[in-house]
Amino acid sequence: MNTPDFQGLEKSRSPHWRRHLARQVLGWTLIVVGIIDLPLPGPGWLIIGMGAIVLAPYVKIFHRFVEWIKWKFPAVRASLERFEAKHGRGQPPS
Repeated sequence: MNTPDFQGLEKSRSPHWRRHLARQVLGWTLIVVGIIDLPLPGPGWLIIGMGAIVLAPYVKIFHRFVEWIKWKFPAVRASLERFEAKHGRGQPPS
């Protein structure tokens, strides 16, 4: 009887897949909390923006949003570029 070979299974995954998964869960959680917070007195749009910045390397529309923020608000550009340098920019989605 043939038994499956699982030795190469771990090598097929990216070494940082847990970090990517955690960032996506964090980003989508921030988006949902921000949407819930919109009708309430609180910083709903700010929380949504933070979620978009976290998800920018993974979701094309959020990547475009961050690029637009950099273009529209030059004072924020340096902060966003430091964040990207520190936390890894990743590849923009295609």
